[in-house]
Amino acid sequence: MGSERRGLPLLLAAGLAAGCATGEVRVCEGESEALLSDGTIRKQFFRLVTDPTAGGALHGTPPAGDDRPRKMILLLDYSGSMFPGYGKPRVAGCDVCRAGLRADGTATRNAGEGGQPYYYEMPRYRDLVARWLDAATPPGSRMDLEILLYNSRLWRVGRDAVRPFGEVGELSFELPVASASGEQIGDWLRPIPGNPYTLDRQAPNTTESRRALETAIEAVSDEAILWLVTDNIVDVGGGVVSAEDARRNLDFYEALKSEPRLQMVVAYPLSEAEPCSWMCGTSLFVYGFYVSRFERAPPAEIQRLGGTGEGLEASPRGLLWNRDLQALAAAHSGRAAEIKPELAGVPLRLKPIDSEVLSLDFELHAGQALKCDVRAEYGDPVPCVARLTVRNVLRHQRVESARLRLRNETLLPRKAGERRRLPWASAVCAGEVEPVRWAIAGGAEGTGEETIELGPLAPLESKVVDVLFRLPPVHVDTGRTAHLADVALTNRILLDGRLVAEIEDVRTSLYLDTEGLEGVYGAAELPQIFRGREQARIVAEYPAGAVIANNGQILGLTVLGGGLGLFLLAGLVALRFQRVQYTVRVDGRQLARLSMPRWSRRRLEIDGRVRAHLTRRWGPAYRLRPRRGYRLRKDGATWVLAAGGEGGGEEYRIDVHRGWSRASRRASEQVGGDDW
Repeated sequence: MGSERRGLPLLLAAGLAAGCATGEVRVCEGESEALLSDGTIRKQFFRLVTDPTAGGALHGTPPAGDDRPRKMILLLDYSGSMFPGYGKPRVAGCDVCRAGLRADGTATRNAGEGGQPYYYEMPRYRDLVARWLDAATPPGSRMDLEILLYNSRLWRVGRDAVRPFGEVGELSFELPVASASGEQIGDWLRPIPGNPYTLDRQAPNTTESRRALETAIEAVSDEAILWLVTDNIVDVGGGVVSAEDARRNLDFYEALKSEPRLQMVVAYPLSEAEPCSWMCGTSLFVYGFYVSRFERAPPAEIQRLGGTGEGLEASPRGLLWNRDLQALAAAHSGRAAEIKPELAGVPLRLKPIDSEVLSLDFELHAGQALKCDVRAEYGDPVPCVARLTVRNVLRHQRVESARLRLRNETLLPRKAGERRRLPWASAVCAGEVEPVRWAIAGGAEGTGEETIELGPLAPLESKVVDVLFRLPPVHVDTGRTAHLADVALTNRILLDGRLVAEIEDVRTSLYLDTEGLEGVYGAAELPQIFRGREQARIVAEYPAGAVIANNGQILGLTVLGGGLGLFLLAGLVALRFQRVQYTVRVDGRQLARLSMPRWSRRRLEIDGRVRAHLTRRWGPAYRLRPRRGYRLRKDGATWVLAAGGEGGGEEYRIDVHRGWSRASRRASEQVGGDDW
């Protein structure tokens, strides 16, 4: 007995000396820039990967504050097609809608020709525009207004008159729209002549939407909200819309897409459900723009301006969409309320589409996006699972397809409750967390080498995605005596960093079929920019880490409690990390290569299920134990694992060899299981 007690310290001392011979840990490039979240981060944030300067076209960061922009421009289509019933057949038996087409197919225009008055002569139209601007200036906004008219020329509306607009310096933003009532805003519209031909005999024949918009953008020296009201017709010379008109309309939308100062674009289609109404079967589009010369707004600012910062519903203080705007637009949403009620009053968002198209929501476990095997310990590969919900937050558009990739940023080792990086433990470098397989609930599945394919996703539809990962082993440094005590007394460490989700090649299309287009948008055909696009990437980051246990500490503390001292505890820890390698083959095929310290256990996953465990005690010998429901017998040097009772069930022939074979390393590490 005494000799055994004397031998144990000697054995531990030898182990300590052996442990001091090794102990190199992994250090990642750029670790000083990695973030230690300290477990306090709970909310996702998005990172735009597109150039915030738009290739140098934008300059400087936007000012702070939620009471900006301070400027607003109202740009009104003042062309000859802006009257109810233009291009529509007569409404039978409707005295209100006398306009439309003559018997010869030509359009009648104003009351002098026995047809409809222009919109500018109609109190209902002026009231709609005034109420729109009133709703677009929620409490807390501080905007001042300029009103411009456009056809082939541009006009500025003053308090008492309308005059041609030519110089950028003419804009002074003197109308306090944020503090004005709807009635006051209506008074500012009264100087507009009811007939656009009063100001110019030729200008109303042509609609120069793109040139007018570009001129208004140039007049904004910093940032502004711009509203454009139009019938979406850019005809030349009146009459039926031609192929050239369609090309000009598409040209306008290409400007919306390509102009970097137009950082946000939304569109509200307005119409009446009944053809015999003041709009006489026609429709209007109200476009909202955030115009800025500053660097591209971050996602949080896009949410504030777009009115989506409080979730999927409109916020009360958004500038391009809010609850008052939604209610007003819904009251003029035509047949949308019966065809697609969820679209009534919701604008069609055209830009940006690389933010807030697909939302990502990870299921968090103790604040972490990864759920890892709690029995993993120092030096083990760590199996982890991430579950995330992907939702299409667009209302008008279907996400036809998208590709999802998950990767890790640097995961730094630390103790729980501390922020310093542990010098004696390995980090997991960026990109080293390897996806093993993935599955979409009720849908596709694939291996880690295959991209996760999403879609199609209808508006507001969501999908749950499960991804199994393998973290590389976290080694500890037992080669320095100064570290041994800390290693021995630390029961677990936290790998702390972020999991990054990247969604690429987002393709969207208009949700409605052709039959529903005219009922919701007032037009059976819409420009291609409405109907389908390939978008940039979406990036979201979440806290992600794993807890790695020092399961051998219990044995070490038992030794310490017996009075053998901290030195012997450290030696025991060093001994524990001296590993033995085993190669496991099932039915002649390599299943796993395992590096096992003393007093450790590994699961053997065969055909997707954990069916046995391999354990190692103090020495190099192993023990193979079957899971419940299986039995094990020896056949020479081979183990036979059988399922079920006597006389039947599936069988597996298992061979365990000490040392590593030359098989490919990619198939070697053992992960997964259904018991954690």
